[in-house]
Amino acid sequence: MYAQWRSIDDYQAMRRDPAPLPFFQEALTISKFEPGMYEVARTFAPVHEAPLKRTRWWVPSVKF
Repeated sequence: MYAQWRSIDDYQAMRRDPAPLPFFQEALTISKFEPGMYEVARTFAPVHEAPLKRTRWWVPSVKF
């Protein structure tokens, strides 16, 4: 499982919100959560998409 948030604060706000919990619980039935935070140095998108406005993203990692 892979996800990106604009900041650590955004990630922590998501964790406090109970709405995503059922989706995470379902994902954990087929995956293993090993938390980690990584700074994404660069992203790539098709030419027709606008570039991201922010360059820092925090990524918690989950291993299957």
